[in-house]
Amino acid sequence: MHTTERRLGVVEILSLELEVAGRTIRVFRQLLTDYLDGVGEIQLPAQEVDRLEDEADRLQRRLELELLQKETPSQWEADCIHLANAIEKIANQVEDASEFLVLTRPEIPGFLAEPLLLINNATVAAYESLAEGWDDFRNAPARLLDATHRVDDHEHSIDRILWDATRQIFSSGLGLAEKMHLKSFFDQVERISNRLEDAAHALEALAVREKNREARKGS
Repeated sequence: MHTTERRLGVVEILSLELEVAGRTIRVFRQLLTDYLDGVGEIQLPAQEVDRLEDEADRLQRRLELELLQKETPSQWEADCIHLANAIEKIANQVEDASEFLVLTRPEIPGFLAEPLLLINNATVAAYESLAEGWDDFRNAPARLLDATHRVDDHEHSIDRILWDATRQIFSSGLGLAEKMHLKSFFDQVERISNRLEDAAHALEALAVREKNREARKGS
């Protein structure tokens, strides 16, 4: 395959994989909202999360097969593989949080519903910033760092919310087993933003590699 066509194919796969990861996050937000409201059948959105995670995994493996045909992939190709792996881990973590919710059915006290939704909404915002960063990578590279830094900002905001929620959990009158159950669930949800931050950093590395490549072409 011609190098330009090959690169365009890789970028298209990454775009599809990132879009699928975003859909897992949005489906999980609806699943969690329905669970807190006590309405709807959460098994169906949980199954959709599983299906989407499988789709992200297939796209990640497709990209690896595309790029590992050569014995020694270029550094740009290695960075693309790293980004694809980071994106797949987003979908995988959403699936982990979804399965934890469905299988263990934690009882969420009223005082924890708001911080849980705040974490979830900030996670969606972090994904949207990552998606903007990817669009900037393709169309306006000079703006990319603004978007990826917003991912970091959202992740730090989530860390603060989690810290406050953890204090509320362990200062409450709940039993120790229930406290640990709730903390484990909050940690599962919070890890999604960690995976988003990892993907943002992988995108930054790819952008630096691309900038250096263009500079060498122009010299």
